Amino acid sequence: MGKFKLFGCLLILFFLYLNFSCLKSYNPSIQSASNAYLVVDGIINTQGRTLIHLSRTQSISSAKNPPAEIGASLSILDINGNSYPFNPTQNPGIYSSDSLILNAGSYKLKITTSNGEIYQSDWVIPKNSPAIDSINWKNQNGVQIFVNTHDPISQTHYYRWQYVFTYEYHSQLVAAWGLSNGYIFPLPPLVQYNTCYPVVNSNKILVANSLALKQDIISQQLIASIPQNDSILDYRLSVQVIQYALNPQSYSYWNLIQNNSQSLGTLFDLQPSQLNGNIHCLSHPSEPVVGYLSAGTVSTARIFISHSSLPNWKSPPSDYNCLEKIISTQPGNPYLYTYPDTSYAPYYFQSQGSSPPLLHIAKKTCLDCRVNGQTNVKPSFW
Repeated sequence: MGKFKLFGCLLILFFLYLNFSCLKSYNPSIQSASNAYLVVDGIINTQGRTLIHLSRTQSISSAKNPPAEIGASLSILDINGNSYPFNPTQNPGIYSSDSLILNAGSYKLKITTSNGEIYQSDWVIPKNSPAIDSINWKNQNGVQIFVNTHDPISQTHYYRWQYVFTYEYHSQLVAAWGLSNGYIFPLPPLVQYNTCYPVVNSNKILVANSLALKQDIISQQLIASIPQNDSILDYRLSVQVIQYALNPQSYSYWNLIQNNSQSLGTLFDLQPSQLNGNIHCLSHPSEPVVGYLSAGTVSTARIFISHSSLPNWKSPPSDYNCLEKIISTQPGNPYLYTYPDTSYAPYYFQSQGSSPPLLHIAKKTCLDCRVNGQTNVKPSFW
């Protein structure tokens, strides 16, 4: 029996040797899709204006913003054969309908891209969102923003949110002079180019459900976090939260994307091959489309956060080098501007002790907040 035991042990060792000698290290790689698939983000608002954001997927490793889908034609279709067109907005890739009151029962979205490709959603039945109860925030190693809502008739259960940040930004220098067609001119008293109101839209998926609760309540749902000392809170910040009600199918879709995007980045970084939404490419049925269209009413609420309510909030130094240069002006015509570097603009004249006067110039990014495409028009809600 001892020989049989020894033979058995040797046999086991032999098989273990074969197994381990055949093992190879596995180093999985993340493959980037070569195709830029359409991304459709938005909801058909049955009691107001519908905004649809069209973009394209991109490589996870890309540091660029997602490419906007421009030049598309969009329309809402209802079961009675009516069509409601969209118009492009000032923001590339964002399309808007008129303010509509829709009560036909079922709707779909049709998209025709600039190259003639046709996309269409399934028919969707509207689901109305309850009101947002409140938005609040706390300052704890940065600012965290929360939303609270409930459905008194317990018909919602599945929720999705987006937010829009609008903040006040000041250029480092305040110019009293403008530049037009090579000539310097004094800015009118009511014209200013040093205060702008940039807009930041959420690009992450935010969903939650109340299924585990006895009541249809969402309490202190985290919407956004702002890092400590972020310059977005140097002056004043508007936080608008938009709330949608989802059906179980759309919730499952967006929840999958939310879970995946926590490790990959944002909605626009995802590889769509495993996502089954309700929007399809009619021109190429096998082509994936990222997005799940819903319909219904939308709830919104807004709060403001001021810098004065954030003790010890200090933004980091600006990335811009705002050192001034002093140049000579043209004899007989100091308002003629001929400095060859177009990244600079007039700052102010130094008239004492020189004739013609000397001119101080600085980078446009330091003088004019509109340089990066922002608006200096104060929002109506401000």
